[in-house]
Amino acid sequence: PPNATTTPAPLVCNVWASAVGGACVCDPNRYGNGVSRCDQCPVGATSPRGSTTFQDCDCSEGQGATMLGGVCQCGKNAYGNGAVCTRCPRGTVSPRFSSSLPDCVRPYAFVSVQLGFDGVRPQDLPDTTLVSVMATTLGINSDLVGIADKVLQDVRRGGGSRRLLADRTAVTYNIEAGSASDATSISDKLKEAIANGKLDENLEAAGLPKALVLSDVSVGDGLSVS
Repeated sequence: PPNATTTPAPLVCNVWASAVGGACVCDPNRYGNGVSRCDQCPVGATSPRGSTTFQDCDCSEGQGATMLGGVCQCGKNAYGNGAVCTRCPRGTVSPRFSSSLPDCVRPYAFVSVQLGFDGVRPQDLPDTTLVSVMATTLGINSDLVGIADKVLQDVRRGGGSRRLLADRTAVTYNIEAGSASDATSISDKLKEAIANGKLDENLEAAGLPKALVLSDVSVGDGLSVS
């Protein structure tokens, strides 16, 4: 008949999908076309609802984990299954993709220093940027640079009864040295970069404030900074 209407066929979505806006979309942590397939992301990886490709699966929930060979793997100085990555105990290091605590070992030594950043809080100082700046300053691989501590401090400024309470973030660096000569070289380069302003120059170039040196540059086990 001329006025007859046809009813569209109902959506038949995958068991791991739901109908949204007239289309089938895969559930969170899955990817596909929503009809014939909604594949599970690897263990430790997540993806938003409606993801369509494997590239939508992200390992960032694993505290530094990255995708390798289709599996989430823990990053440098951590161990685990990629879904949960635990930091190595202070004073120890591990290579990327370590899976267990015995993978965390003591290097020959650490070159350590504590820097203070006035007027900023810990969340305003991304570890990746702090590490990148130090590695660039010293001309070493960023895998050798670690942030041992990043602590908010309250400091008093001014004199007399009108001293103001202000924020300062203290950042402790532990820089891995594989030998005595490495430790000497890194220590000398760091002292020079602090003295000639190169470190501050690189910090400002990365959008960070200049740093106060809160400790001497030292070579030791990385457990404390004097």
